[in-house]
Amino acid sequence: MLKMGCRVCDSVVYKQNLCKVCYIQEKEQQFHCTHAKCIRPVFALTLCQKHFKMYKRSCLLCTKPIHCKNVCRKHYQDFLDDKIKIQQPMCKYCLKAVYVDKLCLQHFKDQYSQCMFVGCDNKSHKKGLCCAHYFQYRRSLVESDK
Repeated sequence: MLKMGCRVCDSVVYKQNLCKVCYIQEKEQQFHCTHAKCIRPVFALTLCQKHFKMYKRSCLLCTKPIHCKNVCRKHYQDFLDDKIKIQQPMCKYCLKAVYVDKLCLQHFKDQYSQCMFVGCDNKSHKKGLCCAHYFQYRRSLVESDK
């Protein structure tokens, strides 16, 4: 017989075979965003993608924090009421909307995806190192244990 309830308490399923209460309790036990009551996974600086963007940017039309579409609550409401038009800034490398620092989300992530070994331009594999430097590091740890 197919079980249709939460895997913990048999309530109505919300996400990942858990009810909303059990889902939130499980997410609170994991490493999550440190902003208010947010339980999204960490993206950077202990914040999720949404709160990281809010921390790094302000409204396109004033200095208040971003609410939606890169504008504050007041300007977003004006946008919804057709009082203003919002021109979204574009990435300096492609035609996607800006995420942070004049870069779209993909280009922002790409700037941190290279090996941190000085002079190496290979893509990061683990712990900020490319595959070759990562395994070189692992071998040095094994040799130091001997």
